[in-house]
Order: sequence, then structure tokens, then C-alpha cells
Amino acid sequence: MHTLYPWQLTLLSNPPSRGLILAPRQAGKTEFAVRLAVQVAKSEPGENILIVSSNQSTTAQFKQRLFDQPIDAVPSLPGIVELSNGSRIYCTPDDVISPDRLTELKQVRLAIFDEAARCFDELMNPIIFLANLSPRGQVIALTTPAERQGWFWREWNASDWNWIKSNIKPHMCPNLTPGFLAHLRKELSTEQYAREIECQI
Repeated sequence: MHTLYPWQLTLLSNPPSRGLILAPRQAGKTEFAVRLAVQVAKSEPGENILIVSSNQSTTAQFKQRLFDQPIDAVPSLPGIVELSNGSRIYCTPDDVISPDRLTELKQVRLAIFDEAARCFDELMNPIIFLANLSPRGQVIALTTPAERQGWFWREWNASDWNWIKSNIKPHMCPNLTPGFLAHLRKELSTEQYAREIECQI
């Protein structure tokens, strides 16, 4: 299992009910999302956890990483990791979620949007609504910055105190060493580096 970074440990120990997390490439966003999903699923029986990602390959990676965790999984349908306590973790790319599928969930204890700046905007409010139906519903949207448009960009820049915002910087990620960052400066354009590494949004 991966060693967690301080920023991951801090947010796992006290995750916000509504959280926006801005983080560089390779900052450990996927690992954080997997650990949080498992943390809730193992400790709270019978809950629905939804992880929405921006593409199919990332969804497959999430499912594999979930099975790398110490969970007591039982046989289930494709795209669902079900624990013996009845909690279910749904892993799905944003382009295959239908309104009927969301209606079937009834409510969501935890919704995680991975690379939220790249997910379909029209999904956000319906899923947040399902989380609001749960007494302890949480919504965590984490991403590396993309274009200055869309749901995440608007929410990050809005003066809305309902969201707790966390801006993860390169120095908070031990794997982003000075040597690696120097390599990225050569590989990326100035604009890409500022956006994807320094998280300028």
C-alpha cells in the first residue's frame, strides 16, 4: 500500500462535508479518493459511495486500487465494489451515468468527483442532490486545473462558504522532488506548468 502524504492524512482524518481539492499532477489524488471511499464504506454499513471519473481508464484504475485495499468484498455487478457489510462503491465514468441509474441510488453517502474540472457539468447538481438526501452526505471534488470554465472553476472562484477549499502545492507532495519538477519545467509549456503543477486557476 502507498505511504500517505501529510495533506492526504489531514483530509482523511477530517474530511469536509463539501470539499474542493485542487492538486498538481501526480499529487496522490486517486489514492486519497480510494482511501476515503474505503474509510466510509468499511465504517458505515449499507451506504452508497459514488466515484465519478472523467474517462473509462481512470474508472478501471479506481476499481483495481479499491481491490488493493484491505476490504471484505463480495461478488457484485460490474462497476460496483460491494462489501460484506452492505456498503457499495460505485465506480463510473461520467459519460455512462444515466438519470435512471442515479434514481436507483436514492441517496449517496459520499460522492467523489475525480478530475472534476473535466467531468460533465450537468452531472454535478443531480449527484450533489443525492448526497444532500443523506443525513451525513459528503461531496468531494478533486482535480488538477483545466480550462477556466465549467462547474469546478465557477465553484472554486465563487464566494460560497459551503465549500471548504484545499489548494495542494508541489512542496506538499514528497514525490514531486526538485529534480522531477525541473524535468517537468522542460517538458511542459510555461502555461501548462503554471496550471498543472503550480495549480494556478
